[in-house]
Amino acid sequence: MCMSIKANFIINEELLKLKDVIAANMQAQGLNASGKTAKSLEVVQSEKGTALMGRSFFAVLETGRKAGKVPKNFRQIIEKWATDKGLSFETPAKLRSFSYLVARKIAREGTKQYRTGRRTDVFTDAVNETVTSIQNQIGNEMLKEIVTINDINEQYI
Repeated sequence: MCMSIKANFIINEELLKLKDVIAANMQAQGLNASGKTAKSLEVVQSEKGTALMGRSFFAVLETGRKAGKVPKNFRQIIEKWATDKGLSFETPAKLRSFSYLVARKIAREGTKQYRTGRRTDVFTDAVNETVTSIQNQIGNEMLKEIVTINDINEQYI
């Protein structure tokens, strides 16, 4: 197998494992309200390489969301999150009120996780371990190629 094909195979396999580890970490940390974020993880191959992609706000899983501008439909996003989390309210109006107040507080102050500086390990350690694994495996494959080239060269000396 050609080195670049082998390297692409190694990278693809490691990213597929990483995807599963991140999804499991999200589940263990209780960060799967609807499951959409975990389901958004996808290993994508292109002419530029292979990458693990997810929803645009994925990084806030570890750090929380800082205060500032929010999407226009942020209240509805919070409402959907509350429903997906299984929170119950006496009336739809109370759900709307709750989601409005939570959205406003996050917009003004950020999430509690962000404000307290608490970090939840969802992907950082797993990414670092995956990078090391990829480097080791590709390094070993390159070493095999070098040994093979040296063996061939020795035949002609």
